[in-house]
Amino acid sequence: PPPLLLLGGTSQSISSWSPHVSQLSKSRLVIAYECCGQGPSPPLSHETCAIESQVSTLEKFVNELNLEEVDVAGLSFGSRVGLAFSRTGKVNKLHVSGLTRTRDDNSMKVLEDWRGILNGSDEDHGILKRFAESVIDVSYSEGFKEKNSKWREKW
Repeated sequence: PPPLLLLGGTSQSISSWSPHVSQLSKSRLVIAYECCGQGPSPPLSHETCAIESQVSTLEKFVNELNLEEVDVAGLSFGSRVGLAFSRTGKVNKLHVSGLTRTRDDNSMKVLEDWRGILNGSDEDHGILKRFAESVIDVSYSEGFKEKNSKWREKW
């Protein structure tokens, strides 16, 4: 099979894939790739963050490895990059997870909180707590949150 290219979510790094690579690589080459702005890469401009720029950088990377095609597994932001990358003709199979077609009210709350953090508001860091809670609310199932409610109460 073609190599499997792993694309992580916004706040992930290559190490996020570490527990899975040994199993996945038993029958094929596995490449855990960090999109621009993930892991130890330098801060990004708005242009560098754009999906088109991410795809261009990823395509150059795949070409440098002389790969004709790859299978892609993307999580969240990595799914968006993988989906856009599939238009290059280099993707044999694509698996996306954590990709929504539209943004709901909770997703918009996360975006608003990011804006607040980036604008440096709320000196008492209350916004960071609300942001963390909003990420938990949109990232985890109700069953998970119920099962693990005790640690949330400690906040």
